[in-house]
Amino acid sequence: MPLMTQSHHRALYALSPLLTLVFSLPALAAGAPANAPAMKIIVAGTVSQSTSRPAEDESAIRVIKALDRPVDLNVTDAPILEVMQLLAEAGDVTIEIQNETLDLLPYGSDTRMTATIEHRSLRESLTELLRRLGLGFEEGVDRILVEPTQPLRRIARRAKWEELDMLYKLYSTTWSRELFDSLQFQFQDARVGYADANPERLAEVTGGVGTGLAAEVLELACDKYGWAWAPSGEIIAIMSKTRAIERQLSKKVTVDYVQTSLKDVLVDLTRRAGVSLEMEPGALASLPPHVFERFPLRMEAATIRQVLEWICGLTGLSYSIEPNGIRISGSNVATATNVQGEGQTSDAAIRALRTNVIVGQINITNPDGSTFSFFIREDDLPPEVNEMRKAKIRNAINQIRQTLGREQPKD
Repeated sequence: MPLMTQSHHRALYALSPLLTLVFSLPALAAGAPANAPAMKIIVAGTVSQSTSRPAEDESAIRVIKALDRPVDLNVTDAPILEVMQLLAEAGDVTIEIQNETLDLLPYGSDTRMTATIEHRSLRESLTELLRRLGLGFEEGVDRILVEPTQPLRRIARRAKWEELDMLYKLYSTTWSRELFDSLQFQFQDARVGYADANPERLAEVTGGVGTGLAAEVLELACDKYGWAWAPSGEIIAIMSKTRAIERQLSKKVTVDYVQTSLKDVLVDLTRRAGVSLEMEPGALASLPPHVFERFPLRMEAATIRQVLEWICGLTGLSYSIEPNGIRISGSNVATATNVQGEGQTSDAAIRALRTNVIVGQINITNPDGSTFSFFIREDDLPPEVNEMRKAKIRNAINQIRQTLGREQPKD
């Protein structure tokens, strides 16, 4: 199974119909529900033999034609790796899915499926197959991109089967008051006294949205109040948009950035979280070139939020969580350099960073085991505490000097 990498930490699978797939996947985990959909996620596709890349519009038309092409499929308890491979061969198109999508499925890459398709378009086939996993797809320039639906992203962990069942129900059923009454809602940000009022507000707004699939109607209705929704077990959790983004930032990742620009690092992190990124003008440009252009960072099993905290601590930047995504802002260092001439900016930034260095770190462990880390810069300390810190350093240096002096060989 060849692995293609388009950009740093953007791993995807692309399988050619010319390849012979020989591999073994473990059976479903013991104790899985008997009626659980046996599905798996991967990417399959064709590899162009042309030495030159076709024009973007021609490639896009090829993808549209492939989606309209009728396909047949008959698989039983097959890994979706094989299923997608067969569909890609039938449609003569590349289908792409990222590792972050696999991580949201109950059994990850060992999710399986059973399906029979007779002369249905590839578009219809993919829609139905992926919908059962809370997934969807988009038409790329030269391929089909399989992506999580937004409610699945908001779960920010491996989904449970009952949560995928809920998503499938809402993405395949027309909204109605009867459906609303059959659902259980939990308003996670509800103020005291609004427990009964919020469901009625939601029912009223959904009724005014109009007809459509339940998931789409619910998304539009929640948006009117600045809410977002996601399945949580067998109920639907309603939360503020900022809380939803916080949940997506709680996803754990392993990163290894080497000679990567800070902009690409931030884009990669927000892409993994599935949130938008906004940067204040000049926030990155004011940093020293060696920080902005080549930012090394390696962290294992850390939440995306923890990685952002580290980046901000090391660079002096700051971030804020807003209803529409993450905003990166400049620090005092950046502000100070804005008043300098163009040729003096990088020197001023370097001097500011060196004179306001990181001198400590505070780690706060939460009840769920996660940890928040906050860096302390020299200017954050009161003058008397800073003097005590310097005195401790002087004492430690003197002790080192005395120890090394005793160890010097005598003539």
